[in-house]
Amino acid sequence: MYSLFIITRNRPSILKNTIEEIFNQTLPPQTILIVDNSNNDATKVMFKQLNDSKLQYYKVGYNSGPAGGAKIGMTLLFEQGYEWVVWGDDDDPPKFYDVIDSLISILPKIDINTIGIIGAVGTRYNLRNGLTIRVPDNDLIGLLEVDCVSGNMFPMLHRNLYNRNIFPNPDLFFGFEELDFCLAVKRANLKIIVPAEEIYRHRLLHNRLNLVKVYKAKSKESLWREYYSTRNIIHILLRKEKTYRAVLNISLRTVAKMVYGFKFGYEYGRLNFYFLFKGLYDGFRNKMGMTIIPIPKKNIVKF
Repeated sequence: MYSLFIITRNRPSILKNTIEEIFNQTLPPQTILIVDNSNNDATKVMFKQLNDSKLQYYKVGYNSGPAGGAKIGMTLLFEQGYEWVVWGDDDDPPKFYDVIDSLISILPKIDINTIGIIGAVGTRYNLRNGLTIRVPDNDLIGLLEVDCVSGNMFPMLHRNLYNRNIFPNPDLFFGFEELDFCLAVKRANLKIIVPAEEIYRHRLLHNRLNLVKVYKAKSKESLWREYYSTRNIIHILLRKEKTYRAVLNISLRTVAKMVYGFKFGYEYGRLNFYFLFKGLYDGFRNKMGMTIIPIPKKNIVKF
């Protein structure tokens, strides 16, 4: 009934576990496509060792990032004729064994012709100020229309997107690629739907009910992510949505974060300032693609 792609880079053992978890779903996919951004053949070797006819493998040949990998996976599977394609995450398997089954169960309740994406957890987005809006716990009732579903929340992409030529933007490389993609879906007047009960049980599992957000220091090695997030959100708001009020708000908030980072020490503040400033600068001058080499999670040390 559906297929699934997973973008991966240099972590075959983690990927193998995720594949096993996905095939253990109460409603597993007909096929899983591995989109391999790796710079070695370890993932290809693992794929051959599994020798599973339900697995497909595509070697990108370079690091296309989550954005480029998602476009490749989505294109290849829709070209095979699938109606639904799921965007998976190599290091974040399903938290429940019936997540996909739960999503499929809502299909009789929606008009397929109006649907772009359904997913397990989603958020709304305020284009006036450029900020994500968390659906309040008290509003988790029935089916909710949202503005974004992230890649680790199993967005199920309908063939309507392929038919309308709506794909992730490879130029983003990393950071807010799901938001950019979802906003394109909304601009096409297609809906993004999530079942409230899925949001609730994911929040309950992670103890995120009645959540209060607090700015916390990140590891020094993960601050490169701030660059891509800053650059890409400026690009999206300035050139795609053309919402200049939101661009100004995000820019001012970024400058505040550049200063606030020194609260966590000079070295942290210096790196934080550098990545945020460079993100703003490259976002405004439209310098896209992979401009800073990512640091894999396995090499990140807590700061």
